[in-house]
Amino acid sequence: PGPVATARDRLVKYLDGDDNGTVVLMEVDPDTIGTIIGKKGANAKRLQSAHDVKIDTLTSRAKIRIYGTDAAKVAAAKAEISKSLEKVEVTSVVTIGPEQIAAASLVTAAAVADIGLQYG
Repeated sequence: PGPVATARDRLVKYLDGDDNGTVVLMEVDPDTIGTIIGKKGANAKRLQSAHDVKIDTLTSRAKIRIYGTDAAKVAAAKAEISKSLEKVEVTSVVTIGPEQIAAASLVTAAAVADIGLQYG
């Protein structure tokens, strides 16, 4: 194949994972991505350092991409993330309205509703 086809194939493997295990996509609950990344990225940095991999979040696709040059290290990082997610349980999702936001801030409910209409 030509250079364009080769580049396209490499890009697809990077985006969707590859067969040799150096790029892996994990589907995750969007509510757990923060747990995987950690405060100020601490968990992700630790995983990257410990396993010599890179970790990207694909929040809009609810996926985590783990990639590196060694498939065994990528697999180890994936296993550690999977194990940590076994401990996470999303118990509820709370939706709050303008009244609750106003009660927790100095902004009036009418102002919050107005902002929602303009940007919501």
